[in-house]
Amino acid sequence: MACRTSILGSLALLATLFAGALPAEAQQRTCFAQTGHCISGRFVQFWQQNGGLPVFGYPLTDELTQQGRTVQYFERQRFELHAENAAPYDVLLGLLGQEILQQQGTHSHPIAPGPLAGCLWFPQTHHNICDQTPNGGFKQYWTTHGLEFDGRAGKSYEESLALFGLPVTEPFQQSIDGGMLEVQWFERARFEWHPGNADPYRVLLGRLGAEVQPATGPTSGAPLYASQDSPAEVLASFYNAISRQEYQRAYGYWETPPSPYDQFAQGYADTASVQLIVQPPTFIDVGAGNLHAAIPTVLVATKRDGSMQRFGGCYTTHKANIQPDVWHLSQAQIAPIDASASIPMLLAQACAAFGAPAPAQTSYADQNTPVDLLASYYNAINRQEYTRAYGYWETPPSPYDQFAQGYADTASVQLIVQLPAFVDAGAGNLHVAIPTVVIATRHDGSQQTFVGCYSMHKVNIQPDVWHLARATIAPAAASLDISSTLTQACAT
Repeated sequence: MACRTSILGSLALLATLFAGALPAEAQQRTCFAQTGHCISGRFVQFWQQNGGLPVFGYPLTDELTQQGRTVQYFERQRFELHAENAAPYDVLLGLLGQEILQQQGTHSHPIAPGPLAGCLWFPQTHHNICDQTPNGGFKQYWTTHGLEFDGRAGKSYEESLALFGLPVTEPFQQSIDGGMLEVQWFERARFEWHPGNADPYRVLLGRLGAEVQPATGPTSGAPLYASQDSPAEVLASFYNAISRQEYQRAYGYWETPPSPYDQFAQGYADTASVQLIVQPPTFIDVGAGNLHAAIPTVLVATKRDGSMQRFGGCYTTHKANIQPDVWHLSQAQIAPIDASASIPMLLAQACAAFGAPAPAQTSYADQNTPVDLLASYYNAINRQEYTRAYGYWETPPSPYDQFAQGYADTASVQLIVQLPAFVDAGAGNLHVAIPTVVIATRHDGSQQTFVGCYSMHKVNIQPDVWHLARATIAPAAASLDISSTLTQACAT
């Protein structure tokens, strides 16, 4: 496949069948919807083995290169890769406490006159670590937390020192997030005393990583979308990550990544955003404990210079039929298309090789995600199961007889939507709007195109499911530009 732009190069790679897995370390990856960033390789091993979320917090950046070294910022720390060292010393923690005090110009604090009874004394810095109460405090926390070096129960002095470093101040009162707290600074941490919290949360670690993390450049402004609950959602999450330039998160959605990470990320270096247009439903093929689904896809990529390029084809996704496995991208057959190409015709044929059934051939009924609900609705229309279609409405738009009669002349419907569908949550309710194009074929073979927005609703409690709440749909010219139309379909 010829490569004319950087995204072409990346997508061309996806069009191949990928043989052979990457090393186990390269495949190990954990992504967080809360921040839109992933941890992988040696860093995710270190994070998991040494305290995880309570100790380090969420990742705030992807891996970066600073002063020639690979680093990654977390809420409470900075991981630094020292490949020249043997494990476990190949990952070291940044001296963030020391760095922040120097930036604040407060690195010179009074030293203690000497050891205090019941406290830990550090002659290297002339500071003590003491407990705030007889039941615990900074000393107890320092001695019971640390990195894991020897696999033995409890924490050694060396393990605690590796996590927190030496104390560089005595305890003192400091304003943190608008309130006064007793704090003590260490080379790699800031201990905060929260006497109003229940144990074991009275000693908390300051968010030093958040205070010093570097600016990583603006994203496209797209809200975060991260879900692997369905085939369409994992593809929507992938392109949301690309549009936000969160390439590590995007890379993590692949079952077997299509290329080494650096090559993958470079392929999108000139891409500002990607519009994802799909044709649901994504029929699931079940066999031998595995689920497979194909997604007819059109992509409209906007480059940083404002020019645009369109691609079309088929993504296939995979999920092991066990819990708690999630959907991953498995293959892609994507190629450039001309801007004048018919998106409906392309989508109708994009996954033919996968064996996707005709619209009315197979029943599709799933209300677990908004796009699956809308796909189920039009699958019922295609199968002339009007009672089922009517039941997907939270409040039906008309009496049943009138509703069914409205589709009496409809032979089939092609559904085209733009993803992702962002969820608006509030007061125990979830709402979603999906930009939609519907192409209805009548029994006489003529066609009518409709454009608009479907709104869905779900009460945010189990076992409630999604229902159609409202539709704002109107006839449109068959010659309309589907890409730009979908962009505006749900604009308020």
